[in-house]
Amino acid sequence: MSGEQAALAAVRHPLRREILRYLVEKGEPLSPDRVARGIGRRLNSVTYHLRVLKSVGAVIVVDRPSLQGRAQHHYTHSEAVTGVGWVREVLGLPPADGVDGDDRRR
Repeated sequence: MSGEQAALAAVRHPLRREILRYLVEKGEPLSPDRVARGIGRRLNSVTYHLRVLKSVGAVIVVDRPSLQGRAQHHYTHSEAVTGVGWVREVLGLPPADGVDGDDRRR
């Protein structure tokens, strides 16, 4: 799936847009629980949409050790998607460094 196709799949649903915007704004890998609390949504809904975003390449999983020693999934946005100028505009974000917001591919 190309970056453009992944971007379309990622921003098609309003909760996925909200999750992506939050991940970009925070700028660090976050757990599903932290994302859910941060945007005021239910954990099961956020977890589902994070999996969808991962399947289209819009987010990247970063494993971090938990207190129990098991890996805990954290998610961060993929520049392959959020670096696309029109995606940032749809998410209500300023253009990324070096990305012209008017450079929209159709």
